Amino acid sequence: MQKLTKKLIAFLACMMLMLSMALAAIAADDDNVVRKDGFSSMKGLEISVSTDSDKYKSGEAVEYTMSFKNTNDYDLDKVNVTYKFPEGVNYNKNSTDLKAAREIGHIKAGETITKTFTTEGDKHSSVNLGLIIGIVVAVVVVVVILVVALMLKGKKGKKTGAAMLAGVLLAGCMSSAFSTPAYAVTNSDFASVGVHDPSIVKDPETGTYYIFGSHLAFAKTDDLMKWKNFTMNVTSDYNTLFGDIWKNYCITPENSELRSATGSNIWAPDVIWNDEMKKWCMYMSINGNEWHSAIVLLTADKIEGPYAYVDEVIFSGCFGSADASASAESSTIKADKTVEYDGAEAKMTMTVTFSPYSEVVSRADYADIKQVLKLGQNEAIPSRYTSDPVTTGTSNVNCIDPNVQYDDEGNLWMTYGSWSAGIFQIKLDTKTGLRDYSYEYGEYKKDKVDPYLGYKIAGGYYNSGEAPYLLKADKYYYLFVSLGNLETSGGYNMRIFRSENINGPYVDQKGNSAIYTGFDPSAGFIDLKKDTKTTKYNSVRGIRAMSSVRMYGKSETHVEAAQGHNSAFVDDDGKIYLVYHTRYSDTGEQFWVKVHQMYVNEDGWLVVSPYEYSGELLTEVGFTADEIAGTYDFSIQYQNKVFVANSAVDKTNGIYDAIQITLSSDGTISGGATGTWKSTTGSNVEMVIDGVTYKGVFVKQANETDRAETLTFTLCGGNQLAWGAKLP
Repeated sequence: MQKLTKKLIAFLACMMLMLSMALAAIAADDDNVVRKDGFSSMKGLEISVSTDSDKYKSGEAVEYTMSFKNTNDYDLDKVNVTYKFPEGVNYNKNSTDLKAAREIGHIKAGETITKTFTTEGDKHSSVNLGLIIGIVVAVVVVVVILVVALMLKGKKGKKTGAAMLAGVLLAGCMSSAFSTPAYAVTNSDFASVGVHDPSIVKDPETGTYYIFGSHLAFAKTDDLMKWKNFTMNVTSDYNTLFGDIWKNYCITPENSELRSATGSNIWAPDVIWNDEMKKWCMYMSINGNEWHSAIVLLTADKIEGPYAYVDEVIFSGCFGSADASASAESSTIKADKTVEYDGAEAKMTMTVTFSPYSEVVSRADYADIKQVLKLGQNEAIPSRYTSDPVTTGTSNVNCIDPNVQYDDEGNLWMTYGSWSAGIFQIKLDTKTGLRDYSYEYGEYKKDKVDPYLGYKIAGGYYNSGEAPYLLKADKYYYLFVSLGNLETSGGYNMRIFRSENINGPYVDQKGNSAIYTGFDPSAGFIDLKKDTKTTKYNSVRGIRAMSSVRMYGKSETHVEAAQGHNSAFVDDDGKIYLVYHTRYSDTGEQFWVKVHQMYVNEDGWLVVSPYEYSGELLTEVGFTADEIAGTYDFSIQYQNKVFVANSAVDKTNGIYDAIQITLSSDGTISGGATGTWKSTTGSNVEMVIDGVTYKGVFVKQANETDRAETLTFTLCGGNQLAWGAKLP
């Protein structure tokens, strides 16, 4: 027993050493500042923080004293402080003492200012120590397993019991690695989240899937069915991270808040692992009205952060100047103070922003547009970047909605843009994650290329189209764009184009280009207050991924109404997924994340499964004619109308009702539509329906009502998708 105790003590000591090393690595920061616990110095400002004790019991208040010393020979302006405390150390964010300690304002050259405030003495919560608790719990579990296993091993005839225990534990850890048959799932296996504009990425180390969305909403899952939200430093530190670009570039009198109670101007991030940088790279849109927007880069060692601001990648709306009262260059430094709170280490952070001078800088000078266009300091940027986008078709691209992808040669490209001038693409430097300043796009060619904006690949002339996303599957790059306005009755719908080259040209099945060369009333701007018809945003360009459908296995009343701003990816096992947000016909402006599996048909076009993903597998052997034979609910994903609530013009409100067709074992189709069908290879099928040839696959899925196993098909033909679901 003494040997066991010694081994256990040695094991625990080793684990605690590893724990302390892990915590030290997490606490490390990469700022170029002089820093130690409770002190930090940068650009002539020294800040320090002290507390009235190094140890606190749960619920005790903390007296927090800060010192700000300006060692420069010039004054510092706009010195502001934000605080971050572990949960459990509470403070009144509206107290007079805190306001005085937060808004320092002005520090004269050589002056030192000291501020003090005391936190409240409410109950302590150790949520902030979740990482420590998680590791300790893991240690305890391992120790318990070892102790139990050793005890069992020491008893005669119990070796089998120890092996069984280990096997049960391993089986519990590994069960999630296996796909659940569609018929085995229930509604309790699904949990959606309200993440707008979800961008999907998978962490290869953990196998966890993450979505990053607008307005600082993030979620993760292990199975693409049950999602849960999470937060990270970007959630709480957005003012520190994005404050400079907001105040110096994006802000306008009409759009003066980075984030408010009703929303934010922090939009549509895209996250990718850069193997050359060995960093997770987050590309975030900082949106300003009048196209005064920018896409910025943040990086992290772990996918859940913490993320650090790197630099801006590209700007739009490079004219005029930002709000003069907020346009001074600013710097940011932090000071951390570590104490023992309720017996555990707790870190409190003070973040200070300050400006050495107040000076109005034009957006053109603040941005890199003059550098890229090789313009002199006093040269004006070309008028095509400032004139009316409806008439020029090339100006005022909006730098939002980034999507970053590698091509087959390992080059890194960022696709971005929305409405107005269209969607463009620039090359990034794989070493920095920022714009590749050595890459030349050539001279400006209308509707094709711009030396600053990059290659035009879609949209233009204020035709609808946003949220570009590229997917490489087999031999093609597929471009997704969302048409319409995102509101429930806004006509939001996803379109698909493809190209053999990442830079385009992107076309649909009929050869229609994704690029517009003039205003098109079917895709152009529509005032939703005046136009409530179901025929808005009904362009014939692009294959519509899905429409508002009533069919077997879907709710009759809770109908998807505004599907869009999607992402997509190919998983390690070759499965292809479409991830998007949707609103419903009966729940107003609430939105949820949905996931559907996609397949590449025999003509190289993507087809989307009728039901949300439930772990289904595409069988390689296919189905017999007798298994396929039966009556199906059938619906084409038409382009010509979209959902509108309570339409006075179209009583269907833009919802399509499935028709019934019968597939007979002899290969004929009858009923609401007529034609023929035949299986080709594996699960692939070819159908001729009402004279249109479709190709796609059969796949068994769990439907979206009672989750019963249902044989479905998804097809592409005639520049449109079609769905079928076999009736019981």
